[in-house]
Amino acid sequence: MVYAKLLYCWNMKKETYIASAIRHIAPSYNGEIIAAALFEQTVSLWNISNGLQVSEFETILDFGGSRLALSHVECACLTAAYHVHGLACYGTPTGELRWQRKELKKIQQIVITPNGRDAYCCFEEGPCQILDVSTGETTERIRGLRYVWLDPQSAFQLRKSNKLAVVDWNGKQAFQIKPDSFAVLDAVFSKKQLALSESGANVRIFDLASGREVVRHVQPKNHHVLELSFSEYDSMFYGVQWNYHNGGPKLLLRFNPESTETEVVRDLGRPAVVAFCQGGTHLLTSEGDVINCQTGEMVIRLTFPQKEYPKDYCSHAVPPSSATAGLQTESPCGTV
Repeated sequence: MVYAKLLYCWNMKKETYIASAIRHIAPSYNGEIIAAALFEQTVSLWNISNGLQVSEFETILDFGGSRLALSHVECACLTAAYHVHGLACYGTPTGELRWQRKELKKIQQIVITPNGRDAYCCFEEGPCQILDVSTGETTERIRGLRYVWLDPQSAFQLRKSNKLAVVDWNGKQAFQIKPDSFAVLDAVFSKKQLALSESGANVRIFDLASGREVVRHVQPKNHHVLELSFSEYDSMFYGVQWNYHNGGPKLLLRFNPESTETEVVRDLGRPAVVAFCQGGTHLLTSEGDVINCQTGEMVIRLTFPQKEYPKDYCSHAVPPSSATAGLQTESPCGTV
């Protein structure tokens, strides 16, 4: 009887609260226009300098992976769906469909090159394809490539296949990196270094000339860094740290590239997603906050759409476990 009463209270003690409906953010290289999207389909363009929405349009976007990308050079927004609709390109800011490749299924990552004219499309299976953004035509295939991170100076790439390696733009390997974990979360280049974050692991910085690890920023237990950036303004690396075991707030950190010094810049609260923008000098959260990385100050807030979410008042919430870690469910605090 007592157990049944407790179970009844568990089911009844629920209410709702309001949080951002944005679940995808895609900046363009150094551009003022960013793309933000709901859980699926609806994409909006925003000017982060004045905080105004530019446009909104429907797309084929699916949740999961990294399936939203923006090219300010080609005035194009690329979105992908896992199963049926493949890959599509929409003109910006109007959102008119330019081309669609329905046969390109199971895309997990879209990366626009720094010149804005090509897109790397990495799949769950099969070779990575490089597409011309203006036409949608495949210009090159790279076997075994699952994820890629590009140098904005167009000198290097970090490629994840059956190995983790830094290569030049001709595909010639510069050096190989021994992984500390099963998954790379993010990587970013400066002119002379590469910063790398892995799931459940530390942030490592490598010298591009020698391939040596020169600095290791040790993370607290059960913490890792989800996103990385490099700001040429102050020549510092920045990252967003999160407790992957218990959840909680995300922190904006500053990493010294020459020492192990790490500084907390700002408590970001609990945004579902974040993305660095404007050449790594600012951070945009799914709550609409545009934050100056150097000062930690919020410079403007975008009025992103809001959504009602259920809130469970049980004080013994179960944190995500290995049994549920692979399941993607919509939550105001992100994917769980």
